[in-house]
Amino acid sequence: MARIARLLTIGLAVGLGMAAGACSDHGDDAHHVIYTGCDANGDCSGGRCIDGFPGGLCTRNCARHEDCPSGTLCVDTESIHGVCLFPCATDGECVDTLGGGYTCDTESDVETEEDVLVCVDA
Repeated sequence: MARIARLLTIGLAVGLGMAAGACSDHGDDAHHVIYTGCDANGDCSGGRCIDGFPGGLCTRNCARHEDCPSGTLCVDTESIHGVCLFPCATDGECVDTLGGGYTCDTESDVETEEDVLVCVDA
């Protein structure tokens, strides 16, 4: 009986550890950091709400690309310095990723200061 209780305890600990690991990996997924639907910074897992974007855009502040989730870029927009946004090649990609009201436009890469295409408000 003690052996069964010990195995259950170990199994529970391993299961909780796996769940915790899954949450931390999940937290840096681009679509769980950058998404629409916020009114304030506290509404966003990345800690930043850009309320001027359609529906409010949750994102994360950044100083370099490594600060952003994989698959996104750290850019300077006309009004925001250092923010993670999705790269794009067409307006359709932005609509597919974020919904209506978004377009693919040129902004400045924070590291190289070169023009890059990212999804921004239309």
